[in-house]
Amino acid sequence: METFSQAGLHRTEQGKMIRPWIGLFILPVLWGCASIAPPVQNPTSQAPMVRIPAGEFLMGSTGQEGRVGFEIGVDEIPQRKVYVRSFSIDRYEVTEARYLEFLKATESKKYPGYWKEAGRADYFPIGYENHPVSDIDWLDADSYCRWAGKRLPTETEWEKAARGTDGRLWPWGNRFEHGRANTIEASAAWNAPEGQERYEIKGWKSPVGSHPEDVSPYGVYDMAGNVREWTATAYHSYPGNTARSVKDNGSFKMIRGGSYLTEAAFSRTAARLAVLPSIGPRESDGWHSDYTYGFRCAKD
Repeated sequence: METFSQAGLHRTEQGKMIRPWIGLFILPVLWGCASIAPPVQNPTSQAPMVRIPAGEFLMGSTGQEGRVGFEIGVDEIPQRKVYVRSFSIDRYEVTEARYLEFLKATESKKYPGYWKEAGRADYFPIGYENHPVSDIDWLDADSYCRWAGKRLPTETEWEKAARGTDGRLWPWGNRFEHGRANTIEASAAWNAPEGQERYEIKGWKSPVGSHPEDVSPYGVYDMAGNVREWTATAYHSYPGNTARSVKDNGSFKMIRGGSYLTEAAFSRTAARLAVLPSIGPRESDGWHSDYTYGFRCAKD
């Protein structure tokens, strides 16, 4: 079982070459420093987005969905109504192919660690072009979204896009259904690429949108499973929550959603995970976050 607010350390993935964009450059993002906005990607290659209407929704948990501190995180409560302005969010998680396009355009060498383990450091495993990219830290997820003319979604925006306005526990409703999302209960159908066997991973990522029943009321896919997703928000306790955490200092970023290694309880729309924006080494290819951490972008 993955404990609440802890990162599970696992990895892998694949894809196919995308035409590099010429003339785009980016200055490297330095740990702890303000970054320079990357150039904007050609709009014709941007991923499809879904418009989320303005309005209130129920955010957080009531504390009655399970045991608080076990199935329900102590920092998910109390549930409250939150107003969100209209915004757009990617229909699918950012794929291996799109991330490779970003690396080539910005001349970045920050390759996900599992690429090298699968055989080639500068290219995702063959056949994985439509799988979600992972082992991405917050700094590079943020840089990608700005390069694409977008931004990371806030934690509030992510939750509204995942659950709609009725407070549902999973994107499709209030009852978990095995096989509906690429969580640990069903991920064994997806095999990790060659070179990953030594980790004894049960299953792996699946192509984005390949679980059509894991879809939110607004038509956003893979928010309960596949890979967990970075948001723009620094971790803080909810208003009215008295269970203060040592992580409540602004240094941690929020990750949302479940993954192929996440159990049902932790793939709920209200589940929160606070982690550091990056782990070293930032200056080279290697292990940058976690093989279950990916992202999608949003836009005003």
